[in-house]
Amino acid sequence: MLQKYDIIIFSLFAREHLDFWFPLGYLETDVIIRDYPPTDKRPDGGFYPFAGSPVQTSALKPITDLL
Repeated sequence: MLQKYDIIIFSLFAREHLDFWFPLGYLETDVIIRDYPPTDKRPDGGFYPFAGSPVQTSALKPITDLL
């Protein structure tokens, strides 16, 4: 599914500020597919309810690079 996109933008909404979008950064799709294979295992030994690619926020590129 990710192959349809060139980049993935990571962001969040705070519960207290649903009217404001907080961009965290971005990463190219090919980097995510290559370096972050989907898994359902959490770092603490538990399991996520479904598989995802665990990208650390420290690996994200600054959103300002896109502007």
